Amino acid sequence: MKVGTIEVGMGERKSGYLHVGETSLGKVEMPITIIEGSKPGPTLAMTGGFHPREYAAMESLTRIARKVDPKKVRGGLIIVHIVNTPGFEIKGRKCPIDDARPINSFPGDPEGTISQRIAHTLVKEVFDQSDYYIDHHSNDIQWTGPSNVILSLTGSEDVDAKSESMGRCFKTEYLRASRSRGTSSAIDYAVHNGIPSCLTEVGSMMGVLSKTGVLDEEAINWNIEGVENVIKLIGMIDGKAWRSTVKPITNVVYLRPNHSGLFYPLVEVDKRVSEGQPLAEIRDPFGNVKETLYSPFEGVTSLTSSYVAVKQGIPVVQLYEIP
Repeated sequence: MKVGTIEVGMGERKSGYLHVGETSLGKVEMPITIIEGSKPGPTLAMTGGFHPREYAAMESLTRIARKVDPKKVRGGLIIVHIVNTPGFEIKGRKCPIDDARPINSFPGDPEGTISQRIAHTLVKEVFDQSDYYIDHHSNDIQWTGPSNVILSLTGSEDVDAKSESMGRCFKTEYLRASRSRGTSSAIDYAVHNGIPSCLTEVGSMMGVLSKTGVLDEEAINWNIEGVENVIKLIGMIDGKAWRSTVKPITNVVYLRPNHSGLFYPLVEVDKRVSEGQPLAEIRDPFGNVKETLYSPFEGVTSLTSSYVAVKQGIPVVQLYEIP
């Protein structure tokens, strides 16, 4: 298998950098690991760091890349540890070179901006030689929430069924499924091109930091365990994959305040709520309530803002309607 300039033989693992483009002073590259098994089999691609403050997702990939034994797997893995490396440097969600989001730049352009070149490089070097795909994410510094999995469905019975089977390999109550709205995002591009895919969201808070300020080992291990189940599912290693039986969640709602102010949640994240229940208040600096946000249905608080200062029209609470 060869990705960029890095080539591996059967039973080998190599890490290096995949070239994307350049700035006026240097190169733009993505760190990758390629693992080629000792026997033929499917190829699983995985990415992290599209949103480069989501540290638990990237840490998961680092550990998986070191843990998988090339001599014990069939097929191969292509692991892109950090996609948005310019954003990683400045701790921002966008690519600072072109003020764009690489995750929404597909299929990309080999002669375009850096974000477009990142997307094009992933398409040609990674997706074009992959059979399955997982995009790894985690809560950013602005959100707190539980671990969950997202599916993008195209209407293709074969691809959708395989994607759902992959998503069920992760031990979460929340399997989100929605119809794909195009091909501009990484997962949407993959499924529309016949690659079964899922997106993991490693839950907790602040890039998935624990209460001690270090990465949350339980959350990271949740993601790694799910990947190991996927590898079993698609036949890369022996063993029976664990799979959940939860009903897919199809209705996700964001609550947006009409007023700017100070955000005070009234319900903890990952809690069941009833229709009409008060979920949060927006207050002024003197403690006066300017607005109360209510649940529109019976569901669960799936994300809550970790910011106190919030703006009108910007989401502060996410809700799942439980089927």
